[in-house]
Amino acid sequence: MHCGFEPPPQDCLELDYDDLKENRRAHLLNAVDLRRGTDNLTGPERFSSGFIVEQAAQRYFSLLDDVQAQMKDMFSSSEFLVILNAECTPVCDWYANMSVTTMVADDNGIDSLDDLKKGSSMRGLLEKLIALSPIENAALIDACERVWRGYPNPLL
Repeated sequence: MHCGFEPPPQDCLELDYDDLKENRRAHLLNAVDLRRGTDNLTGPERFSSGFIVEQAAQRYFSLLDDVQAQMKDMFSSSEFLVILNAECTPVCDWYANMSVTTMVADDNGIDSLDDLKKGSSMRGLLEKLIALSPIENAALIDACERVWRGYPNPLL
């Protein structure tokens, strides 16, 4: 879907290993179709896919900005590095029902909080991550991807 904001073709990256691409696009197309207006509308009530995607992206990025501002300084630099290294890539393999807690625990071979001593730094980090809401998880993933892509960390 082209919204007019893409960089020149030579600067665009499509991942060769994007296993979620087909499912993501199918879900996106269905979600957009549910918001364009029904087929029996022919006037200004029926919107373009591009408009719907731009509107949704603007809302999503506004939510992320607000949540990231609220999460600022929630994690120390060393804690953020642990989170960042759980997915060593500029595109995290994450979806809305996945907790960053699971990603960090799996990456560090942790099956349960009971495996960790009370007061340990890893247990403290996992306890913070467990408390995150779905939108906070999305904001954390967004921050990680931005850092991997060379931008300043919006959470520190």
